[in-house]
Amino acid sequence: MSQSFQLGDWEVYAASNTLKRLEETVHIEPKMMNVLAYLAEHSDQVISTEQLLIEFWRGTFYGDAPVQKCIAMLRKKLGDNPKQPSYIETVQRRGYRVIAKVQYQDERHRWATAKPLENWTQGSPYLGLQSFQPQHSSIFFGRNKAIAEVVHKINFGLAEHFPFLLLIGKSGSGKSSLLRAGLIPFLTRAEGLAGLKVRDVRIITPQSGRESAIFPQLFAALEEMKLLTDNWLFNVHAEQLIADPARWPHFLRKQQERVAATDKSPPVLLVIDQFEQLLQE
Repeated sequence: MSQSFQLGDWEVYAASNTLKRLEETVHIEPKMMNVLAYLAEHSDQVISTEQLLIEFWRGTFYGDAPVQKCIAMLRKKLGDNPKQPSYIETVQRRGYRVIAKVQYQDERHRWATAKPLENWTQGSPYLGLQSFQPQHSSIFFGRNKAIAEVVHKINFGLAEHFPFLLLIGKSGSGKSSLLRAGLIPFLTRAEGLAGLKVRDVRIITPQSGRESAIFPQLFAALEEMKLLTDNWLFNVHAEQLIADPARWPHFLRKQQERVAATDKSPPVLLVIDQFEQLLQE
């Protein structure tokens, strides 16, 4: 974090958690200063609520209220009007952005301060081409923005009654690690992330070139998570859906409605990893 920078007509001193303007001096809490400095450092970007939660309330947040409260207090300290902002702008359904001019007194602020890591005793942290797993979450870093974007998209889909997300990227870009070591550990915590929490997770990896092989895997995962009706006949229904995949949306919707009507606990997460395997001969 930079020790000092100019934000509009305010001088910001991060080390002392102080804002100064002419003869006016304002003190703010360290957490608020961290958030302000982060927004200023990324002033050319919209920073989502989920990303701020991950960066500054890791493991101690419930819902998105801490971010909203922090931004509101920052605006109050800065004398900013949320309806006609001069410093921090709210971008509807996306997040927050600093709109005041940011000028650093020391350009070395771009050298990010390293966060302390926990002692790692579970083998080499360098996995090469292998995917990071949930147990590697404490050493999986640098993807907070991507994790936040995935959570934001899932929450948006749930609000629109479309609980599906397709994650696309080049081979080797880290999609599996992002889901396994980044997303899943957050969503399975007692407090979840940004109001999103899951009670169970299943990960399916299809077999190369065998399109029909994924259906038994899907049925088994749904059954393990208790998402199938009591009168489910595995062989009969499986054969019908394999023969006519177009019936899948209706089938899944029916199962979802049944569960929603009887079970008010958090949702489940079903991940189909390496889906491209199905497209290979």
